[in-house]
Amino acid sequence: MFMRAKALGLPLRVLSRLWLRIIHRGNIPRIYWHLDAPLGSAISKVKNPVRMAGWIYNEKGQPPHKVFVKVGDRTIPLQARLPRQDVLDKNEEVSELDVRTGFEGSFRLGKGIKLLQLFAEWEDGAQCLLCRRLYWRTSRLSKSLKRVNRKRHKRRNQVLLSQYRKQCAEHSGKGGEKAQVDVIIPVYKGLEETRKCLDSIYQSIPENQTQFDIIVINDASPEKDLVRYLEKEADQGKIILFHNKGNQGFVATVNRGLCFHPQRHVILLNNDTEVFHDWADRLLQPLLSQSKIATVTPFSNNATICSYPTIAEDNSIPFNTTPAALDQLCRELNSGVTHEIPTGVGFCMAMNRKCLHDIGYFDEELFGKGYGEENDYCQRAILEGWKNLHLCNTFVYHKGSVSFQETKSPRIDQAIVLINNMFPGYNYDIQKFLVTDPARENRLSIDMARLDKLPTERILCISNSRSGGTLQNIIELAQQKPNQGRLLLGSRKENPDLYHLYLLPGNEKVNYSAGGISIFDLPDYCKQWGIALLEYHQLADQTPEIMNLPSKTSIPYSFIAHDYFTFCPQIVMVTKKGTFCGLPSLEECEQCLKNSPVQYIDSVQTWRQKTQKFLTGADKIHTPSKSAQGFFTKVFPDLEFEVVPHQETNPELLVVEPKWTQNAGTELTVAVLGALSIEKGADYLEAAAVDAAARKLPINFTLVGYGYRTLQSRPKAKLKVSGRYHHRDVLDLLKQYNSDVIWFPARCPETYSYTLSQAIAGGYPIVAPDLGAFPERLQNRKLSLILPWNLSVTEVNDRILACRSQTTIS
Repeated sequence: MFMRAKALGLPLRVLSRLWLRIIHRGNIPRIYWHLDAPLGSAISKVKNPVRMAGWIYNEKGQPPHKVFVKVGDRTIPLQARLPRQDVLDKNEEVSELDVRTGFEGSFRLGKGIKLLQLFAEWEDGAQCLLCRRLYWRTSRLSKSLKRVNRKRHKRRNQVLLSQYRKQCAEHSGKGGEKAQVDVIIPVYKGLEETRKCLDSIYQSIPENQTQFDIIVINDASPEKDLVRYLEKEADQGKIILFHNKGNQGFVATVNRGLCFHPQRHVILLNNDTEVFHDWADRLLQPLLSQSKIATVTPFSNNATICSYPTIAEDNSIPFNTTPAALDQLCRELNSGVTHEIPTGVGFCMAMNRKCLHDIGYFDEELFGKGYGEENDYCQRAILEGWKNLHLCNTFVYHKGSVSFQETKSPRIDQAIVLINNMFPGYNYDIQKFLVTDPARENRLSIDMARLDKLPTERILCISNSRSGGTLQNIIELAQQKPNQGRLLLGSRKENPDLYHLYLLPGNEKVNYSAGGISIFDLPDYCKQWGIALLEYHQLADQTPEIMNLPSKTSIPYSFIAHDYFTFCPQIVMVTKKGTFCGLPSLEECEQCLKNSPVQYIDSVQTWRQKTQKFLTGADKIHTPSKSAQGFFTKVFPDLEFEVVPHQETNPELLVVEPKWTQNAGTELTVAVLGALSIEKGADYLEAAAVDAAARKLPINFTLVGYGYRTLQSRPKAKLKVSGRYHHRDVLDLLKQYNSDVIWFPARCPETYSYTLSQAIAGGYPIVAPDLGAFPERLQNRKLSLILPWNLSVTEVNDRILACRSQTTIS
């Protein structure tokens, strides 16, 4: 059997599409993959060791659980399921794409020409041969070549010192005589950020025993107010200020600062950072107390592998705390704790002067304007026997990408390729660090301290890993009731027996374990967390064992219905074709389950008996609409369901007066919102757009969101797809696409619909089906048209077009 594998370009496009051999049961899926390294043609020369890396997933968005290489008789396993956020961010073809699509590994090749075969294997036994390539190895970097590189960088040091000797002499009397360290701050843009940065340093001086000079280098800033501010600070003797004659970029600017005092240790600091307390003492302590320490990097909200609360993410400061408070917690809970890391992070990095003398400064020739220079520096240090440390007892706030942000993205792509080519094992070391995550326990200690400060009335919200309206409702409840300490327990999609804990309303993940919290450990954790109430929001994508948590903990609980999973295993009452089933007889539901099996559920009747017992024990059962209440009451007539509409963050927006837009042109633009599955109307929307193109109707469709699959667009269908978006950007996107009317093509009954709230808040005319919450929420609202949900797309298009000529629609 054969399967077609589609290779996409993230970041480099594979030019050919190959027919690949596969062993697979059932339908043959499509595979998407890309080989980042080794680069080159089918017959290539590579360095030893060989680094093989890339990403792969199938059409369902599932990565393989094994990736391996065969070289002759050798089978070499690669590390699979590594996080690749770049792939997730840029992909729009698969709606449920797992972030763990990456693979990586380094291995040695023997002498001569070798055939490398790259294989992937999924959990169901499917195997795919991705590619075959011939390679012959080149020799490893020899000791003599290392000596040449070392001499090159030392010569570069001498050139830089000579180049900046005059400027150093001019400013030699301005530094503190007893200063031991230079704090170097390169500046290009950001007046307010720079002011906050310097003010935080000034305030910290009395708490630090370390004496330091603050050296600011203005890299030809175009902001005159910023330059005037820096000159004022320099005139007052607070800082030592240099001006570059022209814009030199980050690397050259830092190197200039490194030359000011050639014998001092250095702290490199971005101008969009803020420091606290005795930060400099703590940051320098490892350099002074341990041998061969090249760099030290603290915790920060935005520091890649040194980030808190979530590693390798750009985090906001958690709710109900401050950067200074986080630094205090780090100091109290993680005193003196360090971990070895593959690279320091240049936003705030202490640098050992002995290492600078040993391996040279940043490499201006290779890294130009910047990005990747500290990675190169740290890797060169490791080759010479130095170590880079992550310091866990210090937190430095980092806003991120202020001074040098305009050309950052292209430089990132270039630097990644350059670093991986120079240091074949670098990316593997990074991914290994992310997987082992040695600082997790240290982040957890901070999480637990923040959890202890929550209000004593603590509610544990239980849901699944799906985003959307349910998560939005949980966060809004936490925002509207700050006197309640709310936590979110979210099941892991890939393993329903494991959970992650999040602090609300900021939704920051608590770092209990890399794998998650076991369902069987939850009773003990509930006691540890001081939970007073369990609030169930979702049961789907979880083990039924979660319903036994109240009996094991004696904690009271409530239930809020966001879907129909308690009586419908398909969750939203749809047939296998993705259309509303009408809640048929129990016999038909049993047949539906046989046609579309659901994990943990063998019988609809048994499942309903189990959930009815669970619902009976709840203190409160809420549904967000009368429509949902009607369905629940039909299945569970002995239970009482209270209608409690979701509390909107801005309820005043729900009474906005709707009106037609005044967009130019005769064609009507119909917008559709959200991530569309089959039951949400993705196929229905596509059919309407195809009909509009076939009949040449003056109507265009725009999906502000994405579909569960790639939807047809022009010329076969009059449809545009925007891709993923943040809910706060919806109204701006609707204006950007000149939307005239919003259509909800849902084929299932919604319990509430937050996307409907967004449409109402925008004041747009709305067309919706006579299913679920739509009719009751749009009742008596002007310019709102309710259509039979099973109308043909031809009739839908005709009805929508007819609306434009009317001042009111009904």
